[in-house]
Amino acid sequence: MPHAASKKGRWQSLVAALAYPMLILAGITLLAPRYIALMLLVGLFLRYRGNLRTQRLLMPAEWIAAGGLGALACATALSNSEMLLRCYPVAVNIGMGVTFALSLRAPVSMVERIARLHQPDLPADASPYLRAVTRVWIAFFVINGSIALCTAFWASREIWSLYNGGIAYVLIGLLFAGEWLYRRRMLAHKAGEAMEKRSGAVTAQDRRP
Repeated sequence: MPHAASKKGRWQSLVAALAYPMLILAGITLLAPRYIALMLLVGLFLRYRGNLRTQRLLMPAEWIAAGGLGALACATALSNSEMLLRCYPVAVNIGMGVTFALSLRAPVSMVERIARLHQPDLPADASPYLRAVTRVWIAFFVINGSIALCTAFWASREIWSLYNGGIAYVLIGLLFAGEWLYRRRMLAHKAGEAMEKRSGAVTAQDRRP
């Protein structure tokens, strides 16, 4: 049951992340920006309430990301600025970039942590590759955040919502799927090489007089 609840929570977070630019676009036409910002604050509270229930401590990078998003939502609520509201995807990319970058200072990078959740038996020699992939994601967040900033300042509401609520997530999905497929092929190739070395060593031992 706890696993099911955790899985349900992850799906709720994913749906909320995918939907919020469209919800903001719809909300701006009906509500003042400050009310939407208050809704985002409630969403942040609900997102991290599970940590309080399970007593799971947030990592420093998670505190930075959550604090930055909360501060932006508070500033938007106080100023009633639509521009600050449209900068929310920028803050998300900054938070993710900082989280991934700080993980490079730890023995296990962020991508490796995520990979080992789904494949605990990853070989130790995969760590350098996964650290390189973490750097690729950092670069992606920098580029994606820069485009999000441009759409916030110089694009219409519709284009802002299309990119941040659609195109950006397609790009994330393509990068994630492409890396995952390449990683599977690379690990399968390494496993094959390891088996060949072991069989070669066994054959050499059998040939000894």
